[in-house]
Amino acid sequence: MPARPAPLHQYRPRGLTEQQLSRVEKAAAFCADVVADGWEDAVASRAADCLKRKTWNRLFRGRRQGDCRKLAAFAKALLDGKEKLHDLVGSLGSWIAGKFGAQAMERTVAKELAKKIPIPVVDEKTAVVARGIQMIGISLCLAWDIPLERCQCFIDLALAETKEQVKEKLAAALGDWAQPSVKMIESWATSRSPA
Repeated sequence: MPARPAPLHQYRPRGLTEQQLSRVEKAAAFCADVVADGWEDAVASRAADCLKRKTWNRLFRGRRQGDCRKLAAFAKALLDGKEKLHDLVGSLGSWIAGKFGAQAMERTVAKELAKKIPIPVVDEKTAVVARGIQMIGISLCLAWDIPLERCQCFIDLALAETKEQVKEKLAAALGDWAQPSVKMIESWATSRSPA
């Protein structure tokens, strides 16, 4: 088990507006029932099935101090990279439209439509890996007694999704990661703008 956690003020969310902080706190309260009663143990157990024992031990049993900020940054980079790839596809669509003589308006339409083209393996797998990393980060924070609203992985998830979607993703994390179900993949892979 980890050593004594650092003081809570160390994990205070940085750079959030009052509105964002309120959103995170509401999502944490809304999701509290899902992460109660051993959620982190169940999710950690699922994660252990996907990670090598050495990696698992370093994450959960080592003398590692801190929180999930590095995991959160990596998950964010994955999701941002997916968006950049879609931007590239959109730019390619605009360029091709221009080669066919399209004017500025038509090129903009082509760009916006091309950005929406699904990239099957990239879209699905990237989102699942990023969300899996976030779930491991949330598990780590809970294991270190860091509240959800101070967990960077949870904060990122709560700011990217509605509180209902966050709760759905947390519940889906209890599924089998080694053989992800269609429901879990759909839950983790879909990202809609928060309402």
